[in-house]
Amino acid sequence: MAVSCIPEVKQALLTGLAADADATTLVEWGVPHEAWEGVQGEWIVLGDATAPQEPRALGQLKRDETVDLEVYVDVRRATTDQEAVTRRAFVIAGVIEDHLRADPSLAANYAGGGQIVDAQFAGVRREASSAADRQRRSVLTCTVRVRARI
Repeated sequence: MAVSCIPEVKQALLTGLAADADATTLVEWGVPHEAWEGVQGEWIVLGDATAPQEPRALGQLKRDETVDLEVYVDVRRATTDQEAVTRRAFVIAGVIEDHLRADPSLAANYAGGGQIVDAQFAGVRREASSAADRQRRSVLTCTVRVRARI
């Protein structure tokens, strides 16, 4: 029996988003290493998750789990045009939302135990911009909410 569906959810998203994102956007499991500071590019990063569970029925081993997964969209460019960098980050967040709308059960890539009831793009929790010497960066902190029966 699975303790949590978090690893399988991350793997399903990693596989699906890597296929949906364009070639310039990298999809990563976990926050990039500090050595990436100053590197230009685009990333979708599957970050931290919380997953409270509730027993499904007395005497049964099934549980309902709600996973809130932080997904970071990080765009870094050598430019002075912050608006373009921020807008690009929101386009990439749209790829995440479109992926979940097209496959809300993650069925195409989910190989874990139990069943995904639904997965949704739950919004952008934070947008942060930064600038340093003709370079611009925009980071969106998004939430993907997954309800599962494990």
